[in-house]
Amino acid sequence: MKHRFLYIMALLLTVATGAWAQDPDPIDLTPSADGTVWTLSTMPEYDVELEVTYYTDEEVAEMEEAAYTEGVELTKNPDGTWTLAATPAFDVELEVEYKADLTLTVNIEGWTFGATANTPAVSGNEGSGAVTFEYKKKGAADDSYSTDVPTDAGEYTVRATVAETDDYVDGTATADFTIAKAAATISYETASVSKTYGDADFTNDLTNTGNGTVTYTSNNESVATVNSETGLIHIVGSGEATITATVADGTNYTYATKTAQYSLTVEAATGISNAKAVSAENANWYDLSGRPLNGKPTKAGVYVKNGKKVVIK
Repeated sequence: MKHRFLYIMALLLTVATGAWAQDPDPIDLTPSADGTVWTLSTMPEYDVELEVTYYTDEEVAEMEEAAYTEGVELTKNPDGTWTLAATPAFDVELEVEYKADLTLTVNIEGWTFGATANTPAVSGNEGSGAVTFEYKKKGAADDSYSTDVPTDAGEYTVRATVAETDDYVDGTATADFTIAKAAATISYETASVSKTYGDADFTNDLTNTGNGTVTYTSNNESVATVNSETGLIHIVGSGEATITATVADGTNYTYATKTAQYSLTVEAATGISNAKAVSAENANWYDLSGRPLNGKPTKAGVYVKNGKKVVIK
C-alpha cells in the first residue's frame, strides 16, 4: 500500500525557513539564499516520491485544478537531509508518497543429482514485482551468485530479488537447499574365475553405476597380482586368491556397499609344452607346482618359464 501525506504551502521568495509538522512525520523546508533550492530535513529513511503541482494565483484563490504538474528532483545529502531542486517561488502543493516495505520469503525443495531441478517460490510479493532467482554455494561470498541453476550435488543458497513497483520498494529473501548425491552400486560380472598357471593376463568386468574412484587389491600376490587402477590380473602361481574392488564416493554419487569381490582359482600347469633345452641364465623359473624358484635352477629337471614347461639338461 502507498501512504500519502499532503502539504499545502504558500512559498514566496521572501519566505524564511518553514516547518510543517503534520502527522506522522514533520518536514522542514529551508530555502537557499537565492530561493531557487529548498532543503528538506527530517525526511524518513525509506523511499520517497515527490509530485509538485503549481497553481496560478486565480486557481489558488478558487481552489481549482493545477495549471500544470512537473516532477521535482529529490537528492539525499550525506548528513541525512534531502534537497529539493528548482522549487518555484509561488504556490505549490507538495505530495510525499512513502512506498511500503515487502516482507518476503523464498522456499525451494532440494532434489537428487540427475533429477529435474525444483523451482523456487516467493511469498509476500504484494506489488507483483518482477522476480529474479540466483544461486551460490552455501557459505560462499554474495558476489558469487549466478542465475545458473546448480547441477552437482552439494549445499546451496537461493536468493530471490523482487523489483520495486509503484507501491512497494524492492526486496530480497534467501533459503538454503541441498542437491543430494545419487545412489550407485558396484558388482563383478563373474563371482568366480578359474584359470591355469601360464594363462594370459585378464580382467573380470566390473559394473559401476556411479563415477566413484575404484581401487583393486589381491589378498594373495603369490597367486595373482592386480593393477590397482585397472583391475588387470597377472597370474603368478597356482592356488586361490580373492580380488577386491573398493570404491570411494564421488562428487555426485554415494555407495551403500563400497566393495565387490570375486574368487580366483589357478590350477597348476600339466604336461610338457614345447620342451626345449635352454640356458638358465637371466630366466624367471618356477617348479611344476607353480612355486617361484630362489634364483636359477641348480640341477637338471623340468621347470616352468613364461607359462611353458622347459627341460634343463
